[in-house]
Amino acid sequence: MAVNLGSSAVTLYLGSQSVNAYLGGTLVTPPVALTLYFDGAVDAEWTELGNWWLDDEHTVAATALPTAADSVIATASIGSNSGSEPMVVNFTLNSNGEDQYVMQISITVTGAAVFNADAFLP
Repeated sequence: MAVNLGSSAVTLYLGSQSVNAYLGGTLVTPPVALTLYFDGAVDAEWTELGNWWLDDEHTVAATALPTAADSVIATASIGSNSGSEPMVVNFTLNSNGEDQYVMQISITVTGAAVFNADAFLP
């Protein structure tokens, strides 16, 4: 089981078995890893929730911004970030083949980063 201790992720074990952790009477559960989709529907801001979706068809709105446990697929330029530097597991920037998409923010990727077609870093 992974929990956060301050800003660090911690896994609790009893021998070789991970164990549940409780805070007061509440079970602390690890975050569920998601793939979130950025389409710039509102603007090019990473922290604008209206730019995020739970499906690649952009029909199910995300209820939270990506976390360090999530993967991101972007199909639009990301031009600004009013929050702290984002961290994700995997990041993909896909072009639609007609437009050139730009990644203008710093991001930490702990897994794979893929830039397809006309996507580029300035």
